[in-house]
Amino acid sequence: MIIGTGIDIVEIDRFKKIKDLKGIAKKILHTNELEEFNKKVKDQTIFLAKKFAFKEAFVKALGTGFREPYYLDRIEIIKDKLGKPSIIAHEEAKKEFEDLGITKAHVSLSDTENYVVAFVVLET
Repeated sequence: MIIGTGIDIVEIDRFKKIKDLKGIAKKILHTNELEEFNKKVKDQTIFLAKKFAFKEAFVKALGTGFREPYYLDRIEIIKDKLGKPSIIAHEEAKKEFEDLGITKAHVSLSDTENYVVAFVVLET
């Protein structure tokens, strides 16, 4: 059963205007994502915009917004070997995810030169 859907669109130029990209990255990214971000020499802005769009779509699907336990850095977006994204909830977010009975999180991303769109469907 579907318990929620969420969609978010991010204007990449908005992230390009951020002067302290690394500081914002520390607030938005999970530790594993931050390691990946720091290894990137180029495309850090796009990387950050994509992660933010995914996480925003995820909390919209939950209907919670960013609040305890769903803080940005407790949600991780990973890719399998074919590039398909998925969501991992960490710490207290993981427990609440399980308590809600969420068994699947379908995620999709599309981007252009100027925009990133993320879509999430959660089901039990």
